[in-house]
Amino acid sequence: MNTRAGMKIGNFVTPGLTGIAFFVSSFILRNKGYKIVGQIPFDMPSNWLSIHPALNEKTVKYLHRTNYNRVEKHAVNIFSGQRDFLAYRDVIQDILISPIAIAYYFIGRFILAKSFYATIDCDSCGLCIKQCPVQAINLFHKHPFWTFKCESCMRCMNNCPKRAIETAHGLLIGVSIVSSVAFTIVVERVLQLEIHSSFVSLTVWSVIFIVILWILYYIQHVLLKYRILSKIVSLISLTHYTCWGRYKSIPDKNGKNNYSPLVEDRVISLHLVCNIDACTKNFI
Repeated sequence: MNTRAGMKIGNFVTPGLTGIAFFVSSFILRNKGYKIVGQIPFDMPSNWLSIHPALNEKTVKYLHRTNYNRVEKHAVNIFSGQRDFLAYRDVIQDILISPIAIAYYFIGRFILAKSFYATIDCDSCGLCIKQCPVQAINLFHKHPFWTFKCESCMRCMNNCPKRAIETAHGLLIGVSIVSSVAFTIVVERVLQLEIHSSFVSLTVWSVIFIVILWILYYIQHVLLKYRILSKIVSLISLTHYTCWGRYKSIPDKNGKNNYSPLVEDRVISLHLVCNIDACTKNFI
């Protein structure tokens, strides 16, 4: 099973993108001797707060109910001995967006990882550091500091009791502008090169962008200890505003309201928390 970022338009659940997740995980499990009997995607509520506001509770409940029905239906098929490869329906889509999935690895690791910061409201409780599933947050200058290990799971932002963790949208916009200017100066004026390949141009610009982002992120981190500067950074961060919200999962009992399971005493509950690293080390 694979969870994707789902949204809701009317009564239609928009499918998320699996990318290469099924291909990689299946390859790993087959090499470990497991037999694959099903591949099923679930479009759970998207919590990508760096990109869009939090979904409202009504939408979250709808997505929970829809996926609960899907889990029940396909789990019954699999445990009755049937093979169930619902994911094959999206295989063409997944193959087509695989390059995007690979690109996202670098974007998420080297760009989005440097967009998170803790405001002056942070009381250094250390919860974000303790709960980070990939140990990507360090305490630096007595303040949480996000490293390139960050995978943008949004757990820290959603669980912060002070709501002190935000996305520095202003920093990303500023770095984009500075990088474009630096690219022009370095390539066209200093080196006097004419790059005709868009791929090469994008690669060079990306390297410049990451270097500038790392430098300015460090400077921003140091300056955040000053209340006025911290407030300015927050004001140009969309996640600072109440209307943007935070994602909170809902209890199972709330997600199961308004419908009856197929057979109450045969409700199947599946819990699987597994990333690629975990799968290579241990799979149960």
